[in-house]
Amino acid sequence: MAAKAARPRAGESRLARLVTEVLSPFHVVIPLPAAVGWHQSHPAATGLLWGLFAAVSGGVLPYALVLWRVARGQANDRHITRREQRLVPLALSIALVLGGILVLVLAGAPSTVLAVQIALLGMGVVMLPITRVWKISFHAAAVAGAVSILTAEFGAWAWACWPLAALVGWSRIVLRDHTPAQVVAGAVAGTAVCWPVYALIG
Repeated sequence: MAAKAARPRAGESRLARLVTEVLSPFHVVIPLPAAVGWHQSHPAATGLLWGLFAAVSGGVLPYALVLWRVARGQANDRHITRREQRLVPLALSIALVLGGILVLVLAGAPSTVLAVQIALLGMGVVMLPITRVWKISFHAAAVAGAVSILTAEFGAWAWACWPLAALVGWSRIVLRDHTPAQVVAGAVAGTAVCWPVYALIG
């Protein structure tokens, strides 16, 4: 009979919970298009405004949807730790991101802001069928995907952000919300989709 995994120490568990909360997927992806838009556009304020629109359509509104479902008892928490509760909010979030992308295209938004949203949309599309059968880590995917975009956009210094992907993966395993395989799969999915898509379009 396999031995049960040791329970995390109290201090370790508190740190893991803090990391999970601070680096939750929406906290990571909401500021991302604004940062990229500000960095790439001239004048910077124009890119920032487009980035803020993308942040609202692709991050704030989906997050509000999740919180609304939690309030109605349709999700157990804002991280949606039960796999069977993830399909509907993920599908609706994809629809919201797609709607935002349509506006960005029609209004002639900067290509970098558009690239961020298309990369995040691609990640969501990849994660949707997987999460139907397996609890892949959205935390790991979001952080790895965001850091991939930052690295493609900002260059060498952004490599310093990669330990955050390992840190959030560690937190999900310590809290027993995911297995190591689910964390690794999430990080691979986020990186494999976001980096090439952003590099190609941005």
